[in-house]
Amino acid sequence: MSLILYTGQIYHPLFRGRILPGILFFLKCMPQVIVVIGIVVQAVHGQQIQIETLNGRTVKLYKTYHAMVVGVGQYEYWPPKSNAVRDARDVSWELRRLGFSVMLLTDPTAYELKFALNQLVQKKGKETEQGLVFYYSGHSQTLSSKDGQKIGWIIPKNAPLPEKNRHEFMEKAINTETIATIAGQIQSKHVLFLFDTTFSPDNFHNEPTTLKIINDTSLLPAKQFITAGNADELGSEESDFKRFLLQGLRGEADLIHDGVVSGSELGLYLSNRVSKMTGERLHPQFGRLALTDNARGDFIFRLIHRPLRIARLFVETKPAGAKIQIVNIIPKFKQGMELKPGKYHLHVSAQGHETVEQRIRLTAGEDRTVKIQLPKEKETLTNSLGMRFIRIRPGTFLMGSPDTEPGRSNDEIQHHVELTRQFFMQQTEVTIQQFKQFVQSTGYKTEAEKTGGCWITDSGNRWRQKPGTSWEKPGREVIDDELPTVCVTWNDAVAFARWLSKKESRTYRLPTEAQWEYAGRAGTSMPFSTGRCLSTNAANYAKIDYKYQHCSTYFRENRRRPVKAGLLVSNPWKLSNMHGNVSEWCRDWYGFYPQDNATDPTGPSFGNERVMRGGHWRAKASECRLAKRLRFPPKIASDVVGFRLVIIY
Repeated sequence: MSLILYTGQIYHPLFRGRILPGILFFLKCMPQVIVVIGIVVQAVHGQQIQIETLNGRTVKLYKTYHAMVVGVGQYEYWPPKSNAVRDARDVSWELRRLGFSVMLLTDPTAYELKFALNQLVQKKGKETEQGLVFYYSGHSQTLSSKDGQKIGWIIPKNAPLPEKNRHEFMEKAINTETIATIAGQIQSKHVLFLFDTTFSPDNFHNEPTTLKIINDTSLLPAKQFITAGNADELGSEESDFKRFLLQGLRGEADLIHDGVVSGSELGLYLSNRVSKMTGERLHPQFGRLALTDNARGDFIFRLIHRPLRIARLFVETKPAGAKIQIVNIIPKFKQGMELKPGKYHLHVSAQGHETVEQRIRLTAGEDRTVKIQLPKEKETLTNSLGMRFIRIRPGTFLMGSPDTEPGRSNDEIQHHVELTRQFFMQQTEVTIQQFKQFVQSTGYKTEAEKTGGCWITDSGNRWRQKPGTSWEKPGREVIDDELPTVCVTWNDAVAFARWLSKKESRTYRLPTEAQWEYAGRAGTSMPFSTGRCLSTNAANYAKIDYKYQHCSTYFRENRRRPVKAGLLVSNPWKLSNMHGNVSEWCRDWYGFYPQDNATDPTGPSFGNERVMRGGHWRAKASECRLAKRLRFPPKIASDVVGFRLVIIY
């Protein structure tokens, strides 16, 4: 049986301007509905809502709106609720747009949730002329007490499963009797509890969903609730309750089209929409808490959205679960986080994918979703100069040499080193052709050209500076653009790296000594990446010294000059000429290693000489070991010294 009371005129889009079809529509779709229709006029003055009741009296409804919004998704013992926190953030945002002040609580522990509820009672809840909303998204449980009464529970982050530890569960979870007590202590005129979860506590009194206009009775105190469903019903990860709650607060629940949504009107809308869209899988429940003074009033939402001074940001990534950072602020990124208007620098990374950086600008009131797709990592990279680089992943290794290694020097003390950041290392030494592009682009003059030539060794193995020699004329008869560049100082190599960094808009540097040895070893621990001996198939060097006589069969050719970059067999990580050919400048000042293990070491902060690694075409086998350290002043250029670069991210 349905009762319809109509006074005055009303218009709703569903009725198409005619009252009778509208009434029949409600009777057909909602046969259990009692409809009471009257006249209401709403006016907003500042933060207050004024309404005109059926008897023509104008009443101020509230001074303020306040909400406490809770989302629990990352549980310690329960299965995760992957969207609960995002749902809470969505509800928080919508309530802010409706003029609410909002306290948002995500993944609270039992202590944090109980403390927040106590603060709600002691502070915000003391405001009588207020509409107050409590929203919860997360797990719930319905248990029977000893006397058979059903009691509902909402679950904070650290509450155990009741079947595992019932006593601790009851200490940490919050039951509906406590919620009813809290509701009774809140002095706000209208309180609405929204539970995006399913339970059926006996102390929550369901009532028939009713569509009625606001009148004098509506202004009486009210403590109402709406749940997503009964205890024996299961929701889904994508909350239909939240989806229609937001749509309802954006106007769809204004079934009478009077510019406001009452608690009972919202309950009716959710009951019908959620039930229908879930195929009757969920049946939202609406009612009032069992308190003596709240049986007749009705919560009222005003449907006037105010401009916000903040923005909200979501970042969707492919692959999902990528690490998202906002580089220019301190707080960690959270989906749906609220930010001041302004510029933000996003840094998004995922294992096996390239890192993407993106700069965005957020404006006040903007609800932005940024979509970022990370390309899969490339193991190699080739730049505009034709320089090919190999990805070197982070890792740990033993730097230096053991006491038993032939040819060991006392500055090679073995110690553990961890490199925490990946980098790209040039596959070969920088070639004459690559260095030539730098000179032609900038008109750069190397230090050897300005100081009288580079240093070479004569037939007596003595060092001397040879006039007229340079990177273009290193003193050899045969010059080929694919040969490694020599006769460049450490300063020349750094100048090249700086020019290339600016040209390519990425960071090029000389490798640190630790990066060089880590990449040269390529996961091996022997004197050479080829093992205990060094084959001339993999290295260009001059001779076997007495310390490596056991390797004499591996030495088949003294080439007496550098070979083309990349000509010989690469190491296991596909890097060429890490042994011999030309020595390579490193970034570090020369000095003794630290006494302890090191993380991302960069060498001493000052010094007189820079480190070189790898040996060269005039060197003995023992000087081409991976742990061998050579050194030169940074202003000295030699015909046996070149360099390769790394790209730093």
